[in-house]
Amino acid sequence: MTPVAIFCRHGNTFNKGEKVFWVGRGEDMPLTEEGCRQAEAAADAIAAAAIPVAQVISGPLQRTRIFAASIAAKAKLNQAARIDNRLDELDYGEWSGLSDSEIEERFGPEELSAWRDRGERPAKAQFRPSEQAVRQELESLLEELEQLGGLTVAVTSNGRLREIGRMLKDLAGKPLKAPGVSTGAACVLVFRDSRWHIVAWNIKPPELAAALARVS
Repeated sequence: MTPVAIFCRHGNTFNKGEKVFWVGRGEDMPLTEEGCRQAEAAADAIAAAAIPVAQVISGPLQRTRIFAASIAAKAKLNQAARIDNRLDELDYGEWSGLSDSEIEERFGPEELSAWRDRGERPAKAQFRPSEQAVRQELESLLEELEQLGGLTVAVTSNGRLREIGRMLKDLAGKPLKAPGVSTGAACVLVFRDSRWHIVAWNIKPPELAAALARVS
């Protein structure tokens, strides 16, 4: 089968009314009840597409592991979701633990806007690992998925997804305008004509089956 990858962002880690702050590699937060429901919704959508899942892989943080476990269970795989550190969240450096308003107050709005709108790393916050290191990790992961073939579901976090979005272009050859991905949302990639293409980006579960139909 043509290599296909679904990259999911984990579900909610904040309950309604709680202070929302930047959660990176150093903040190993669990999913909320709503986050678990988002995982089940993604799992149902993938199962409904009737495309056999070759494997489910996940970053090491519990918010990604819990989300991936729901998908692996619904896919009826013989093995649990595999942990892959190349899907780990970024360390947001001095932004970690801060709200958007606190980041704007301390660092100014320009760098926050550049990261959110275009995926451009801020100079002052010192994200880790380096952009080059993350790119090398993601390139090696995508090469492995190409060689494996079939459908892989990968659960990761928003920082890694933004880096993937910067690496790839959609089928029309245009860069993504907004590389960010909402909690519980997914991105569908297909390997054709010697490269990975973005079929859909930042879509909710109801749209996922239709996106998979375009690559099956």
